[in-house]
Amino acid sequence: MTNALPGQGLTPENVAKLATNETDLNLRTTTLIGLLGSPKAPSALLRLSSGKIVTVRPGDRVAGRQVSAIGDDSITLGTGAGTKRLHMPGS
Repeated sequence: MTNALPGQGLTPENVAKLATNETDLNLRTTTLIGLLGSPKAPSALLRLSSGKIVTVRPGDRVAGRQVSAIGDDSITLGTGAGTKRLHMPGS
């Protein structure tokens, strides 16, 4: 069986299943939705509470915090009051 994607043709069922995460996201907070790049030049995709999607790198500021680290399955955001770690959904 395949799933039709508007304007994209058909996606094989096994590909759609692997690419779909059924974890509920809290849309009221900043959420990690993707990790990109290489270990030497990592970046991350974040969904802000406003709905905006941004790409960040270590040292960038986002949502009042500074990106202090990007790992294999998480990102660490810091402020003067401490740090907050965001994990990939389902990890």
